[in-house]
Amino acid sequence: MLTESGEIVSQNVPCPYDLEEVEMQMSQVNGVYTQLDGENVMIASVHSDEPSFYYLVIAPSDIILRDLHSLKNYLAILTASGIILGAAVFVYAKIRNYNPIRQLFLLLKSKNSDPIEAGDEIKLIEKTVERITQESEEMKNAISQQYPVMRNNLLIGLMAGTQDAGEVCGKLETMNIVFAEPNFVSLLLELEMEDTEEAKSQQERLLAYAAVTNMSQDLFRMVGQVYSGESPDGLLYLLVNTGLAVSEAEELIYKTASELISLMNHLFGVQVTIGMSSCRQGIRQIPRTGLEAGKALKNRLIQGSNTVCAYEPKPVNFGSYYYPLELEQKLINCVMVGEQAQAEQILQSIYTFNFQSGQETIPFSNCLLFDILGTIIKLMGDLEIDPAQVFPNGYHVEKELLKCSTAREMFELLRRVVAGVCAAASERQQSRGSQLMDRIQSFIDENYCKDSICITLIADAAEITPTYLSHFFKENTGVSVMRYIEQRRIERARQLLGETTLTVNEIALQTGFTNSAVLIRTFKKLNGITPGQYRQTVKAGGGK
Repeated sequence: MLTESGEIVSQNVPCPYDLEEVEMQMSQVNGVYTQLDGENVMIASVHSDEPSFYYLVIAPSDIILRDLHSLKNYLAILTASGIILGAAVFVYAKIRNYNPIRQLFLLLKSKNSDPIEAGDEIKLIEKTVERITQESEEMKNAISQQYPVMRNNLLIGLMAGTQDAGEVCGKLETMNIVFAEPNFVSLLLELEMEDTEEAKSQQERLLAYAAVTNMSQDLFRMVGQVYSGESPDGLLYLLVNTGLAVSEAEELIYKTASELISLMNHLFGVQVTIGMSSCRQGIRQIPRTGLEAGKALKNRLIQGSNTVCAYEPKPVNFGSYYYPLELEQKLINCVMVGEQAQAEQILQSIYTFNFQSGQETIPFSNCLLFDILGTIIKLMGDLEIDPAQVFPNGYHVEKELLKCSTAREMFELLRRVVAGVCAAASERQQSRGSQLMDRIQSFIDENYCKDSICITLIADAAEITPTYLSHFFKENTGVSVMRYIEQRRIERARQLLGETTLTVNEIALQTGFTNSAVLIRTFKKLNGITPGQYRQTVKAGGGK
């Protein structure tokens, strides 16, 4: 402590430095290090207000920095120890964790056929991961491509009853197929295609199946959700999942199925026969609906092709035996055109149902057989067939029937009678067939440009049934009725394309096509080129 004049009032230790030099240094620096007598010291001073003294501190740097140097040395040692310890831990972890990676590298290298540089482990692992990812994507794509086949097989197995319903539904849920409604109806469709070369027939069959499937989705949308599948024998299954009441669902599905048949016949010339099951509740009943649809489809022999055959738990009996009017009409149609094989098949179905299916028909067998015989005799009268052609030497069929001891013998006798009538009808048909064909073709030639023309309209004009018309026309011309109409329309379209300047759409309307798109598709199918290309060919002098 010093006075203002520089006199020392008090000090803790004797000052070893010259005070004048200290005051001179203090006037230049305060609170920083400086040199006194060759020693690095810090000089700091502070004045007091009362009394007039000031305090002077002179501290050598060795004393001030002594603890700091100790801390610095300690931190240096601690840092070095941490580095050494971290390096040791790193080396240990690297050695420990690298062994599995090394083993993986060696395994991948042994299975990799591409040459890899020694030690290029990262590149090998990257290539392996990339290859596995690519293979996984390819496998996923392959599985997704198999979904339609798997879905089809599951649906067919479910409807055919060969697989458990609960298990199949669980698998279908993985393919986003969930039956949301409680009621189910099965439809079994049989498509009758024209006889063409195998490759073309296969292509047309696939197109027809695609058309039926797409139409079904649209037509049955108002009823419920529809799922389709193709059985190994070429039949198409439709499973309708609906929330409608049973009676309402059956009625609406029957009408919709009939509309589907009409559209396929009119648009594509394809005959479709549909077996329809009853409406049942619960997924466990789906196999039963499939079985019912199969049984119903067998009735096409009775109801004919191009119809909806609805399942009935018990067939309708007339009296106490099964010989309904539609089956009688079917037999009449077959005999009228001389189709002996089909007529005999109908007789066999009557025999099987009445005598081999558990029906109580045996007490009424004479009534049934004489009923069939009466049909044949009435048919002979309508066809004006001389009995001598069928029953030579005064043969009396009714007496021979009464002599038979078994139903099989009676049906064998009827089979021979039917064969004789079919032969006589075939001879007569040949003479009258040309007249009927002339009437049919004349009506078609006059009306083929009308979009309203159909098999039913033509059959009414020819005074025959639509089923007989389809069979008769195909047998005599080699093509179906609708295909013949299609050919006549294309012939007329060719003529108009070459002789007029009408647009394709105008020509389509004048030749009976729904629109230009249908005309273009049909024209290219039959001629190999579009209407526009054909017109250019004609204009260029390529011929008509």
